[in-house]
Amino acid sequence: MRLLNTEITEVIEVYGSDIPRYAILSHTWTDGEILIQELQDPHLRDTAWKDLARKLPNDIRENKRRAFGKLVKSTMIARQGEYDHIWVDTCCIDKSSSAELSEAINSMYRWYAEAGVCYAYLADVPPAGTEDIFQQGSRFRQSRWFTRGWTLQELIASPNVEFLASDWTYLGAKTGDLYFTKLLVDITGIQLEVLTGEMSPQDVSVAARMHWAADRQTSRIEDIAYCLLGIFDVNMPLLYGEGKRSFIRLQEAILAKEDDQSIFAWHTDLNDTDATGGKTQWSQMSGLLADSPSRFWDKSDIETTMPLTLSDEPPTVTSRGLGVGFLLFPCPTIHMVEADFRVILSCERVRKGKRQSPIIYLKRIWGMGNQFARVGSHLKSFVPPTSAFLTVVSTSVCL
Repeated sequence: MRLLNTEITEVIEVYGSDIPRYAILSHTWTDGEILIQELQDPHLRDTAWKDLARKLPNDIRENKRRAFGKLVKSTMIARQGEYDHIWVDTCCIDKSSSAELSEAINSMYRWYAEAGVCYAYLADVPPAGTEDIFQQGSRFRQSRWFTRGWTLQELIASPNVEFLASDWTYLGAKTGDLYFTKLLVDITGIQLEVLTGEMSPQDVSVAARMHWAADRQTSRIEDIAYCLLGIFDVNMPLLYGEGKRSFIRLQEAILAKEDDQSIFAWHTDLNDTDATGGKTQWSQMSGLLADSPSRFWDKSDIETTMPLTLSDEPPTVTSRGLGVGFLLFPCPTIHMVEADFRVILSCERVRKGKRQSPIIYLKRIWGMGNQFARVGSHLKSFVPPTSAFLTVVSTSVCL
C-alpha cells in the first residue's frame, strides 16, 4: 500500500503492521489528475507546481492546476484532522503496473474500511449553506459522485465518511446525524442498517446488493464488475479487454462463495433484442447470469430464503455452462412464453403484506438432456413461495 504524506513531499510504501493511521479521499476523476510519476519525479513535480502557481490558461495545464488544487486541499483537510498520511487513488497506485493495479483493486475495499476517515469530495455541489440538500432536485442529490461505480464501495466500506462541497466546506457525515443518513438512503437505495454499520453487506441478498449498483456507471466496461469485488467479498484477477465477461466472472465468483438464488432474479427490458438485432425477449434464449447490475434495478427488497431444491450440490461452472440444482415445474402449454419449465427461486419479497418469490423460465435445448436456456427474461413473475404444482422435477441443469 502506498500513502502520500500530507506535506506532499513523498509517497511511501507500507505493509501490514507498519501501516500508519491515515485518511482517504473519495472523489470522481476528471482530466489531468495527478499521477504517482508526477509526485515521484522532482522535475515533473516542480513543473506541475509552477503550473499551479502561474494559473496558466492552457486547457491541459488548467486541468493539472485544478487537480493539484484538489490534492493540496485534501491534504490540508487531513492535516486539520491530525493525519500525517492520506491515500488518494490517483497518485497512490502505479497504474502502469498491471500487477499493482490488480492488487490495489482487490484490496481497495479493505483500505477504505481501515481508514480513520474518508473525505468524500463532491466537486459539483455548491458551498455548504447555499442550498437545501434535502430538497428534491438539489445539486447534492444530483451529484456525479452518487452515479459512479467506484464511489459505491467507498461509501459502504468506510465507517466514517465526511461529505465536502466544491469549496471543501462540510456538508454532513454518513453516521451521527440520522436525517443525513436517511438522505443517503433515499439517494442510494442502500439499507439504513448497512450505512450505519449495524448490518454487514454480506447480510443483504445478492440481488439487493446488485441493485445498489444498478444506476451507476464506470468509464471502462470491466470496472462495473471490479468495483463490486469488495461489496461481495470476492477476489479475482483483472482482465481489461474482456468487456462484459468481467461481470459474468464476478457472478461465478459470488456463486462459489454464496448459496443465494437471488443472483438469478434479474430481468431485461421487453424491447431489448439480441446482438444480431433478431428475436425479442419473448423467445430469445440466454444463460442464467445477468450481463450488468442494471438488470437488478427493482430488486432492492429481495431477501434470500432456504433453497427450494433436493440437491445439496453447489453451482458449478462447466464447459457446457453453469450447473445448478433446481426444482422444475412444468410450464402450461398455453403459457405465453416458449418455456418447458418454471423455476421458483429461493428468495422472496413482501408486497402488501404478502410474500412473493420470483419465477424464471427455462427451455430444454434438445432431447431429454439437462441442457437448458433461460427464456422470457423480460417477465417479472412472482408467486407465493408455497405455490403447489401438480408435477415437480428435481434435476441439475446446465445453462
